[in-house]
Amino acid sequence: MATKRKRESISYEIKRDICNYAKQNPKLNNVEIGSHFGLTRTTIRDIIQKPDKYEEGGSVKHGG
Repeated sequence: MATKRKRESISYEIKRDICNYAKQNPKLNNVEIGSHFGLTRTTIRDIIQKPDKYEEGGSVKHGG
């Protein structure tokens, strides 16, 4: 049986760094990016699917 990981929130800055890293390294897949940041591939996928939300100068949305 797989061990459950504790859910942690990821800061806006980390998400922005992930988007920038993915743009700078387009040949890397989500698993490789995830291992760089210590996150799963699905978390990386969810973040990089909405890059405009985390780009420099983008608005930070609070709440829900």
